[in-house]
Amino acid sequence: MILHESIFVTAIAGFTGLIFSMGLLELVGPHVEVDYVMNPSVDFNVALITVFVLIAAGAIAGFFPAWRAANIHVIDALRDE
Repeated sequence: MILHESIFVTAIAGFTGLIFSMGLLELVGPHVEVDYVMNPSVDFNVALITVFVLIAAGAIAGFFPAWRAANIHVIDALRDE
């Protein structure tokens, strides 16, 4: 459950950042005289690889807390207040 949540939160944060940055480029892009800002483009393969790297980073970030939680005995977790 912890691993699933970490992947979900990482994916939502990544997609939100992607949408925010695209909106920011649409607003600021015409006022900047640099070519790669005025005409941004991303290959679909690069975007797909980025999504998989994002999911892998979320899985790695959530693995260690999930592993630690799985090794705690239930009675010890309930006793610790």
